[in-house]
Amino acid sequence: MVTSELFLQLKQPLLVLNGAEGQSVQANSAAQQLLGISDPDLTKAPFWNPEIALQLNQPAVAGRKEIGFGGCRLCCEYSPISHPEGHCLVIMLSQPGSLTQDLQSFSHIIDSLGAYVYCKDNNYRYTFANHEVCELFGQPMSQIVGCTDDRFFGEQSARKLIEESDRQVIEGGQVIRREEIVYIPPLDEYRTYLTVKKPLYDQDGNINGLFGISTDISGQKLIQQQLYQSETKLTAILNNVGSCIFIKDRDCRFTYMNRKTEQVFGATADAVLGLTVLDILGAEGEEMYRTDRQVFEQGAAVKVLESFNAPQGEQHFWTEKVPMRNAEGELDAYIGIATDITDQVELERKLTDTNRVLQHQVAQVTQLTDRLHQQANRDPLTQLYNRRYLDASRQELIADASRRDQLTLLLIDMDHFKRINDELGHQTGDDVLQLLADVLQQGCRSSDLVCRYGGEEFIVAMPATTTEDARRKAEQLRHQYCQAAFALLPEGWHSTFSVGIASYPQHGENFEQVVKSADRALYRAKAEGRDRVVCAELVREE
Repeated sequence: MVTSELFLQLKQPLLVLNGAEGQSVQANSAAQQLLGISDPDLTKAPFWNPEIALQLNQPAVAGRKEIGFGGCRLCCEYSPISHPEGHCLVIMLSQPGSLTQDLQSFSHIIDSLGAYVYCKDNNYRYTFANHEVCELFGQPMSQIVGCTDDRFFGEQSARKLIEESDRQVIEGGQVIRREEIVYIPPLDEYRTYLTVKKPLYDQDGNINGLFGISTDISGQKLIQQQLYQSETKLTAILNNVGSCIFIKDRDCRFTYMNRKTEQVFGATADAVLGLTVLDILGAEGEEMYRTDRQVFEQGAAVKVLESFNAPQGEQHFWTEKVPMRNAEGELDAYIGIATDITDQVELERKLTDTNRVLQHQVAQVTQLTDRLHQQANRDPLTQLYNRRYLDASRQELIADASRRDQLTLLLIDMDHFKRINDELGHQTGDDVLQLLADVLQQGCRSSDLVCRYGGEEFIVAMPATTTEDARRKAEQLRHQYCQAAFALLPEGWHSTFSVGIASYPQHGENFEQVVKSADRALYRAKAEGRDRVVCAELVREE
């Protein structure tokens, strides 16, 4: 005879029919109380008769009907259960129209928790699994009940679950609250669950299984990891900048400070956080405290020169205090950035115009940025734009050409440049390259983009220009360069270049394809004897 101890412990009135013919009918305590009997064996009840046995066994599948038990008529809801020891039929008793709805509501709640709810017996076999568990395993509950975790998680993960939690609950009677990392074979991934497991007891107070609720927190753990990595990087950055960076709340108390700020105050953050500058510096901090309050009173950034006697001597800082607002738009803190300008003060003896000095520093940084930008985007020999700049501009060029229906490229390569380098020297080679750059720069429009493409190759991007107009311009540039080179080079020497022309969208769907078309045209120009201009439409396509 198979009797589910889990069902018999429930406060819901239940009958459990064992065997194919239902020879045994067990009533749990709630059902005994409802039927007014003292023995769990329903067949020993004074009202028991063959008609009741027939009604209980028909149908022996999931369903619902009303049955009379002596003078009591109750609603019976059937649920067949399969388990390793056999099959049984669970009948839930209720007053007509009440219990079923409550039980369905309870079942709906269990399935709507958004968590994995399950029960296991003393042999670590599942005796119950809610909808979430069934979805995870891809199996109905009838295929889960009676199985152990090795079927769903693999032997190694199942053994780890038993050793780290299930055994402590079932054998030790402990309540476990912990994170569990489990490999899910169907998903081929590891997931992290926040799990609570409690022991289940039979009527005699003996542990006969466990009840568990697991919540998938894999997403939260990933976010925590990403947040931790971001915070670690931010902390490393803030602790290695040369400025003091700190945060204060509405009461002007420090809530954060970087390592530079600790060094200035000669104290660790743990010793300073929660204090104001008045607590740290006394009367010397009154002016700093006044500007702290000014940020919150005006709700605007404050820029101020601050000076005080630090452990390492008198210190001078240019400080900017910027208000910070929370999600509700309330001003509840400010962030301060203080730049140490002590060296400037000591060198100049006095500060007559702090704003002008800082503006000068900003101008220096801006000039340096412009110079770096110039170096990154200009060819140092010819001062033309370089290939890096062209690559960065290609999308904008194509987008502009899409609006104007035309973009033409001149791909220019000097003829016999190696001979000039080898026989006249690299300085003459550089002079020739600079000469060609000057001819291209002066002969093209301001809207044309002239670049040194690499070595002795140049490229001119001509927006809103037809192939024919570009050809005429290329011929003009070629003649101008020949005349200028003749005057530059020694007697008996001359220098020429060849040009390949291609247009968008006629010769390519994107910038790269147009360049390839121009390159094929340039190759044709070289093959035909150099010192000439060839358009892409004259090139036989492969």
